[in-house]
Amino acid sequence: MAGYFRERFTVLRYDLRGHGDTTVSTEPFTIDDLAADLAELLGKVGAPSTHVVDLSIGGMVAQTFAANHAERVDSLTVVGAPAFIPEDARLTFAQGAANAREHGTLSLADTTIERWMTPTFRKAHPEVVEQIGETIAHTYARRGFRTRGGGGQPLRYVQKAERYQEAHARHCW
Repeated sequence: MAGYFRERFTVLRYDLRGHGDTTVSTEPFTIDDLAADLAELLGKVGAPSTHVVDLSIGGMVAQTFAANHAERVDSLTVVGAPAFIPEDARLTFAQGAANAREHGTLSLADTTIERWMTPTFRKAHPEVVEQIGETIAHTYARRGFRTRGGGGQPLRYVQKAERYQEAHARHCW
């Protein structure tokens, strides 16, 4: 996505805590903590507001950031990320996190690609499938999949959505 936006915007890409080459404290953390990290990072680079575009877990962080810092979000684009994790899906998230901690994220690549791409697309674009699979396999540090209180707490986005919508009513069309 960054390449698409780079021509018209300054693009800031960063690794979430516990992902890529970042270090992680021994303390577990939540999506709210990751959203606070984004707020801190934007402050450090001098960005009072921003267009937030993200997907998957980053989209969950983006929604929480928008809910907690509505005044700092010029627009929000989220792809492939729930606003909350339903109670009946939390076990699946917890199992995926445990699998990643135990076996690394390469173990998540196939199922993630199946969720993200249709069979037709995968067949027509094997080079994209390979690139995305490699990205998944090398993106996350095993220890990054930790949350307070077990696997996957619901995002508070739904409760805060009204606050974000009020702050950005001018962007609706």
